[in-house]
Amino acid sequence: ALIVIKNVNALSSDGTRMLARQTLVVEDGTIQFIGSKAEIPDDAIVVDGAGKYLIPGLIDSHVHLWQSPNDLLLYVANGITQIRELIGEPDHLQWRDEIRNGAAGPNMFIASPRIGSFGAIEGFFMSWTQGYANLSDAETAKEAVKEFHRQGYDAVKIYSQINDETYNAVTKTARDMNMKVVGHVPFAYTMKDIDGRQDSVAHLEEVMNALNREFGDYGYDNTEEFLDFVERRSADVATDLVKNDVAVSTTLWLVESFIIQKLELDN
Repeated sequence: ALIVIKNVNALSSDGTRMLARQTLVVEDGTIQFIGSKAEIPDDAIVVDGAGKYLIPGLIDSHVHLWQSPNDLLLYVANGITQIRELIGEPDHLQWRDEIRNGAAGPNMFIASPRIGSFGAIEGFFMSWTQGYANLSDAETAKEAVKEFHRQGYDAVKIYSQINDETYNAVTKTARDMNMKVVGHVPFAYTMKDIDGRQDSVAHLEEVMNALNREFGDYGYDNTEEFLDFVERRSADVATDLVKNDVAVSTTLWLVESFIIQKLELDN
C-alpha cells in the first residue's frame, strides 16, 4: 500500500526543529520520501496532516507490562513504537509474536525473568511469588541461559542478588548465545567490576549504588565527601561506559512520579 501524509509539520533529520508543510511517502511500510515537494500517485491513500506534527517513533527503554496487554495499545497511542520489557514472562513472548503477525502494538525487546542467587527457602519464595530465576552455580546458570535463548528472550536480566559464579557463567553464556545482558549492577560489584560484560544498566541509581560501594557507604556525616567522590569519578565512569558500549536507562521520571502515582490518581 502507498500512503502519503501531506501538509504536516515534520521533525528535521537533526532533531532540532519542526519543518512546516512537509510530505511523507510510505510504501509497504517503508518511508520512501520526506520533503516539501512530492508527486502524489492517484492510487495513494492521502492523509492531510495540516496542524499536526510528525516525529519518529519513541522508545521506552524500561517497562514492566506484567499481565496488562492493554498497555501495548496505550504505548502506540502515545507514539511509542519500541519498548524494552525488562522482566519478561511467557505471555510477553506470545504478545510479541502476535504483534509480529499483525496485531496492534509496539516492537518488543524482551529480557528474561530476573536472575538472582538466593538460599533454598528464600529462592523458592522469590521464584513462586515474583518469578525470579534462582541460580547459584555455573552449570545451572549456563543451562538456564540456553533455555531462555530457546524460549526466544532477547536478553538475560541480571538482578542485584546474584553471586559471582553465576554472574560470570550467565554473562559468558549469553555472549556465546548472542544474547544481550541487561539489568542491575550486582551488590557484590562496583562499576569497575562489570567491565563491559553488561550491555546496559537498568537504572541510573544502580551506577550511584555501585559508586557508593566503592566509596564505602555514605551517611549523614559524610554526604558531602560522597558527592565529591562521585564528581571525581563521574568522568572516568562515563568514559568506561562509552568505551564498553554500555547503555544506562535513567528511569528518573519514575522516581519523580512516585508521589503523583499515590496522590493524583486521576493522572
